[in-house]
Formats: sequence, C-alpha cells, structure tokens
Amino acid sequence: TCHYETMQAINLALEDVLAGPDYFAAHPDAGERRSQLNALRQVEAWHPCAGPPAERRRFDPDRRATRILMRFTLNGLLVPFFSRIGNRITLPPGKRWAIRAHWAAAQITYYDPDTDRAYTVRHDKRRAVSASLRTARLIVQLWARYNALKTAYQAAYPDLTSAEFWAGALGLEAMPDAASVPSDDERHGKTHRPGKTVRRAAAE
Repeated sequence: TCHYETMQAINLALEDVLAGPDYFAAHPDAGERRSQLNALRQVEAWHPCAGPPAERRRFDPDRRATRILMRFTLNGLLVPFFSRIGNRITLPPGKRWAIRAHWAAAQITYYDPDTDRAYTVRHDKRRAVSASLRTARLIVQLWARYNALKTAYQAAYPDLTSAEFWAGALGLEAMPDAASVPSDDERHGKTHRPGKTVRRAAAE
C-alpha cells in the first residue's frame, strides 16, 4: 500500500524481461539499472527518527464492513479526499506485508524502535493510477509475448551462463572449466578407491 517507488522498480524489472536476453547480455552488471533504482528511493528509505508520529484511526481494519468497503474502493483509491480522511498509522518493519493492518490507511509510518529509524508512505491517487496502468500494460505485453520470450531465453541460457561470457563481461581472465580443475586428492597425489570407501562406510 502506497509503495509507489516499489511499483516503479517492479515496472522496470518487467521492462527488462520484455527487452529479451540481449538486454541482459548487454548489461551483465546491471550498473545503469542499479543507479536508476537507487535514484528511485526517495520516500521508501530508512532515516533517523526521534519517534513515530501521532496516529489517527477513523476506520477499524478488523471490522468486516471496513475491509469490504476498502476492497471495493481499492483501499481508498476510489474514495474522494481519502488522503485526508484515511487512517494514519505506525507499523513495525515486520508488518510491511501484513495486508489487514493496511486497510483504510492513507499514511503509514514504518518505525523500527531498535534503531530509531523510519520511513513514511502516503496515499497518492495520481501516482497510484500512473504506476498501476503501467504495470497492467506491461503484464499484458508479457502475456502476449510469453512464448516468444520463453524460447529466446531458453536459447540464450547456455551462453549467458557460460564461464566465457562472464569472463569477458567482467573483464576477467579465462575461467577454467570445472571438469578440468583437479580435486584435493589429485592435487595431493591421492587416488580414490571405491572399495576402500565402501568398507570404511560399512565399518562406521
């Protein structure tokens, strides 16, 4: 609820998947995308806090009638002036995904008393509609192109997961094949004798 920066990050991830395996081949370290994600975190970033703000609870999310109303109004999205009349609540970090606690909330402060850090998200119809429409559009594209994308990713998988690809992408020296790396016993001049191993296991 009200985590619009998280929704933006999810939309970026969907766009990357839709771009196909060539995008991941061209951006193996995701440096540009990581910079964009860091820039997104303006509101949903923990910061020092002297204490949680005062709460205001007009609606009881434990009441069945409240939950039904919030479901039909998309948790206040369809209610005029909900940012003014909705609950203002404080939750611990562990309840960020507790759905019931968020019903009818227009402002949520997540406060960690152990570290005195917090962040606050607020109901915003414009951002909610914009992010939701973008998500819906991307999901429709993903559904329509699913088979083609699946085939492309399966075809590119061997190359994108090869040692040679990552050595070149990260500027490393050629990485040895796992089969060519000697075991500890081989490095110390020991040989594996299956019969001896079996007898030792039986004795134990």
